[in-house]
Amino acid sequence: MMTRARRRRLCLLAEWRDWANLLPPDLVEEISDRLLSLDVAEYLRFRAVCRTWRGLTADPRTAGLLDSRFRPRNWMVLSIIPDPEPHRRLLNLATAASLGVHLPAISTHCHICDVDGLLVLFHKPTTTIRLLDPLTNALTEFPAISSLVSAVPLDHHTVLFQNPLGTIPRAINAAAFDDSTSPPTLLLCLRGGLATIIFAKPGDAHWTLVIPGQSTHPRNYNINR
Repeated sequence: MMTRARRRRLCLLAEWRDWANLLPPDLVEEISDRLLSLDVAEYLRFRAVCRTWRGLTADPRTAGLLDSRFRPRNWMVLSIIPDPEPHRRLLNLATAASLGVHLPAISTHCHICDVDGLLVLFHKPTTTIRLLDPLTNALTEFPAISSLVSAVPLDHHTVLFQNPLGTIPRAINAAAFDDSTSPPTLLLCLRGGLATIIFAKPGDAHWTLVIPGQSTHPRNYNINR
C-alpha cells in the first residue's frame, strides 16, 4: 500500500519541469530583459538559476562594469562609516528591499561616494580610484589620483595641482558619468576651497582637470594624510 508521503513525492515529480531547457531562447531573452528593466538584482538572480540561462543572457562582467544597463542605480549602502568588517547592507530605494553583501574591497579602500549605485573607492597606498559594483564585487580601475594634467593653462591660484589632490578622500564631493564616450567617462567634483572637475576613463594614463578653482586662497592639503 502506497503511503501518503510516497504519493506526495510522486506528485511533486509529476509536476516538475525542466524549465532551463523547456523555455525557448527568445523567451529567456525576453524575461531577462524585463527583469533587467525592473532591477539589475533580479536579472542577476535569473542568470544564477542555471548554466543554460547564463549562456543565453549577457554577462555584466563581460559587458563591462560601466555598461549603463547593469548599474545598480536603485541600491545604496546604508552606512559608509569606516568599518574593518567587509559586510554591508544595501537598501533598494525603489522597493525598500534590503540585501546583505560581503565587499572585501571595503577593507583595503576608503569609500568616498556613490555614482549610479557603484561605490567610488580610494586606495591610499597607490592613490588609485576604483569603482565597485556592490552586487557583483566587480572592480573597475581608474588612474592614480596623483596623476593629473590640466586641460587649460593654470594660473598662480592653481599651482597646488603640481602636487595634486592631497584632499583625497575629503575633496571629492560628487561623481557622475558621461555615457557619450566609450568606455564611459567618470567625472569627479572636488570641494574644499576649489570649484574643480576632473575626469578620466579606464585605461587612461592620468586624470584631466577641466575647471580650475577660482578661490583666491586655495587650501593645499597633504596627500599623505
